[in-house]
Amino acid sequence: MAGDVEQRILAAFSHLLIQNGYQGTTTKKIAQAAQVNESTLFRHFKDKYSILQQLVAEYRQDIQTVGDNYQLVGDIEKDIMNFSVIYQGFIEQHLALFLTGIRESQKLPELKKVIKRLLDLIRNILEEKFAQMQNNGEIAQDIDLKVEIDNLILLNLGQAIMQHSFPDSLFQIQPQEFVQNNIRTYADHLKPKN
Repeated sequence: MAGDVEQRILAAFSHLLIQNGYQGTTTKKIAQAAQVNESTLFRHFKDKYSILQQLVAEYRQDIQTVGDNYQLVGDIEKDIMNFSVIYQGFIEQHLALFLTGIRESQKLPELKKVIKRLLDLIRNILEEKFAQMQNNGEIAQDIDLKVEIDNLILLNLGQAIMQHSFPDSLFQIQPQEFVQNNIRTYADHLKPKN
């Protein structure tokens, strides 16, 4: 039962972060959205920052799941596209944290550090997978893996931010189209040239 209350609080907090940002999300608003008393919220979490810390802990655990679910199949296009589909779903699931990190990391230096550590975890997963693909001959030997890993992270993160923040933008690309066209083009340039 306590886990259910905590999950409701976390879900309410995530929803409010997207709407109001960290500064505009109060414990009173969180309690109302979670349909609990504010005193109940404080029995489960010390303060708003501890709710954020729990959200980050779940995010870290989910990053590991991304790594576990990202299995190479031996085809560069499919391997990169599969990662993008998994990562896009991950970003969507954790949109509150991504947007809060972007909006408020200058005001909350501890959040900036947390987001950096989390992105480093994603980078570590990709470093291992890209090294395997390069060793298997899927990625050209002269490709700078660090640069290309950063490019892939930024492509996917940029797509998710545009999807959410600018839905009527000229740059609006549906997720399936993004993976089929943009990520396929990205993967193609990694291939060894014959």
